[in-house]
Amino acid sequence: MADLTQQRHINIEKARNLLHQAVLDLQDARADKKVITPYRRFLAAYDAGLHCALAVLELNRQQTRGEGHHAESFQHLLTTLGFKGGAVAEAKAMSQARNDVTYKGNMQLADEVQVERAIKWADRLINETVTWVKKNHPRVFGG
Repeated sequence: MADLTQQRHINIEKARNLLHQAVLDLQDARADKKVITPYRRFLAAYDAGLHCALAVLELNRQQTRGEGHHAESFQHLLTTLGFKGGAVAEAKAMSQARNDVTYKGNMQLADEVQVERAIKWADRLINETVTWVKKNHPRVFGG
């Protein structure tokens, strides 16, 4: 199981870079279907969500390590943003699909339907994360 540990300082630049990377990942996920495989687009959407989770961990002076660190990171993100029910189940489903694609080679999970679902999920996480950051850590965006 992953360990969630306290950090001493918030690295604003790191949080800003993680949020920027989330946006870039989402752009990659939306890339032309003829150029990028569904597998890569799915992973890009997943990474967009993960980068949001890592940014929120950083801003809350937390970090995760060890097996299950993605699940722990998403749990922290969802709890911090106040997500409940379906959003939590969706995050678990995305993590499971990512693990199945990455570690079991189950490429059928990364079809266009799954990619579109992942893009919608990542888009929502980015929007909710940015709203939370603007409210709780406005200096990330220069405020």
